[in-house]
Amino acid sequence: MTDKRDYPEELTDKMHSEFTISEEDRIQLKAGTIWRDFPDETEEVKRELCKDMGLSWEDCLRWKDYWMQLISSSKEGK
Repeated sequence: MTDKRDYPEELTDKMHSEFTISEEDRIQLKAGTIWRDFPDETEEVKRELCKDMGLSWEDCLRWKDYWMQLISSSKEGK
């Protein structure tokens, strides 16, 4: 079923704003990509991946413990 109603512009702006994330959440998720998807890569490769993603190495390290704990606990549940 397709909704063909014409929404007022301010309503669509509000609807879209509900799907935005904070800058810190964006950093956290990018860091998670590094720690989750590339766990066996060298530090040098991880630093390059961070650079490619527009993420500083310091921000990536700041979230390392969080992601490693989350990854570890998800493996225990299997």
